[in-house]
Amino acid sequence: MKKPDNSQNKTRTEYYPNGQKSLEQISTGQYSWKRTEWYMNGQIKKKYYNSNIKHIGNYKSWYENGQKESENNKEKHTTWYENGQKESESIKGNYKSWYENGQKESENNKEKHTTWYENGHKFKEFQYLQNKVVLKTLWHSNSKKMLEFNFKNGKKHGDCIEWFKNGEKSSEKTYKDDILIDSWDLTQEKNEEKSLRNEIIRIREKIDILSGWKINTSYDPIKDFPNKDEYPLDFQIFMEEIGVLDMGAGNTHVIEIHVPLLCDPSDEKFNETLSDSYLHNLKSLEDSLFIEAVNGSSDLEIKAKDYMVVGADCNVSTYGFYTCIKPYEFVTTYNLNPASNFIAWLKSLLNSDLEIELYEELGRDFF
Repeated sequence: MKKPDNSQNKTRTEYYPNGQKSLEQISTGQYSWKRTEWYMNGQIKKKYYNSNIKHIGNYKSWYENGQKESENNKEKHTTWYENGQKESESIKGNYKSWYENGQKESENNKEKHTTWYENGHKFKEFQYLQNKVVLKTLWHSNSKKMLEFNFKNGKKHGDCIEWFKNGEKSSEKTYKDDILIDSWDLTQEKNEEKSLRNEIIRIREKIDILSGWKINTSYDPIKDFPNKDEYPLDFQIFMEEIGVLDMGAGNTHVIEIHVPLLCDPSDEKFNETLSDSYLHNLKSLEDSLFIEAVNGSSDLEIKAKDYMVVGADCNVSTYGFYTCIKPYEFVTTYNLNPASNFIAWLKSLLNSDLEIELYEELGRDFF
């Protein structure tokens, strides 16, 4: 096979209609050449130089106003905006870029990739280990954190948290090898809160219907009480919308709900409120009592000091919250009607204890 003749230089030239040179390429061998391009006004537009078969060479370009636009060689690549501000720079795998106003836009290397908003606040940061992302963090434009995701071997693993622009947490999810294990979402929680509040308002409206008729009722909403946030959401809303509740039929005391009281036999208010209940036999905070949780567990022995009492009923049983679990767990000393939470239990109890009085006129499940 005959080798190509690389000894002769070859030149190609092109012109604009006005006679201004637009391109000139000089080939000095099969893989070696120089090439220059011009704008119509005579300003150099681009310059290329290549010297080997791998096409690794030097490249430069300019804007029409003469400002350098880019410069590239095998070690470094740089670009500029037309106003002269550096736009980007890449050196051996490390990359940086800037906005036209000079504010840094991004910086990237093997360990980390960071991006900024034009106002200078950090936008996102990805951390890498052995070319795989291990942590992704994003921020809102006001510098409040937007999200933080953990990864392992390229898969979501551990906590993944998101925040609203005001700094309020919006969701929290836990993953294991990209599989969702647990999740919490404020939007869903707010929907849950709205649904619960509407349900409790309906209960209050039904209590209003009964008031002064078949059933003697009174209630007094309580907006705040000690350790309120430690109690389940349904009980918090119940206290806000209904609060201290007293219901009776004739001479029968049907149900009473009050602000949580520590199960302390030495406390005068406790003894006054619950003197007729099962708890009157307690002598100290260290005494034990047996309770039943509405989630299905039964015969749980706890100390009186771990029981916050919220009321009693006509069955001489009491109900309250077990404080060793967060949020506090609703429990009773006699779980007549197993249910999933405080409100479900309350409705079941009211329907049961008021059944004789209401059945004929309002139905067996009025609440």
